[in-house]
Amino acid sequence: MLLVVDVGNTNIVAGVFEDKTLKVHWRFSTDRSKTADEFGIMLRSMFAYSDVEMDKISSVIISSVVPPVLIPLCHMCERYFGIKPMVVGPGVKNGIFIKYDNPKEVGADRIVNAVAAFHKFSHLGKPMIIIDFGTANTFCALLPTGEYLGGAIAPGIGISTEALFQRAARMSKKTSSATHAPRTETITHSRYSADYWRELWTRRSSEKPKSKLRTSAFRIAR
Repeated sequence: MLLVVDVGNTNIVAGVFEDKTLKVHWRFSTDRSKTADEFGIMLRSMFAYSDVEMDKISSVIISSVVPPVLIPLCHMCERYFGIKPMVVGPGVKNGIFIKYDNPKEVGADRIVNAVAAFHKFSHLGKPMIIIDFGTANTFCALLPTGEYLGGAIAPGIGISTEALFQRAARMSKKTSSATHAPRTETITHSRYSADYWRELWTRRSSEKPKSKLRTSAFRIAR
């Protein structure tokens, strides 16, 4: 079985694949202060509450945009699984040609998105735009020949709303519920609309993915 770990600025998502089937997945907060042992204990407890045995893991792949977390995660894999993980980054053969002066500048999250998009949609023979909503929103361009052209990075919804609270004097920072459809009849409802979609996206992203691009990227990178 394959253990995949996606380290983002806000959350870490881990999952286990058996061939092309996602058996189980977990999501927990990114904590830059955690040690290898803390990550190992956390994963061991997650395996204990799933129907997947920890000793069935035969390989591990990690995609990380948080360098301080990468080293303890690699140590954790070697100590608790006896496996040296594959780390997504420049130099890993994945079928993508990064058209940057310095390919090392491209984040691992954008690489796996590109690999997944190429694997799933290159047969259509059309250029692709890949959008990833997270702490930062990334927009990437990919040719059907596998050439990664780069793109843009913008603040995510959470960062943007925090900036709005700080710079807009009449905007109060209140929490809203995602149980009602977004409305725009008033300023308050307009702000709640953004909160609604942010919370909805968070809930959807924590559900078991059915055809998620990044999930597919982990499979193809295997």
